[in-house]
Amino acid sequence: MPVANDDPIMQQAVQRAKETFGEFRTLYPAHREDSMVKFRFKTDSGATENLWGDLLELEETRAKVYVRTPPMQHSGTLDRTMEIDVDGIVDWQIELRDGTLRGGFTNQALFRIFERQEGYMHPKFKQHMSRFQDGLTQPIPS
Repeated sequence: MPVANDDPIMQQAVQRAKETFGEFRTLYPAHREDSMVKFRFKTDSGATENLWGDLLELEETRAKVYVRTPPMQHSGTLDRTMEIDVDGIVDWQIELRDGTLRGGFTNQALFRIFERQEGYMHPKFKQHMSRFQDGLTQPIPS
């Protein structure tokens, strides 16, 4: 679902992800196989897209990821394993062993934006939202 970068719900989500990235760094070592990050990627067409990738390695300023969601506006070859700048990370998510999720703020935002636009929360979205342990807390802006 396309969402404007200046949507207040999405802005809040990105801000929350950045504020809690230290928590992610603390949790990551025990959940290496269950961690993903969303990061800015510059396509060969000049567009910037946000992609999700499995986090393979995390250093202070660099990370190694395996791209899960390939870019839509990229026509060249794409090495799905790449190094990225940590500053380019806009979200993070960990699936805990009990099936609950930490982070994933931009995913939560997408569900809330759908709810704002459609006037209801799709049952599958509602079910998925119940897995998040740390939700967005601000009311949905009109």
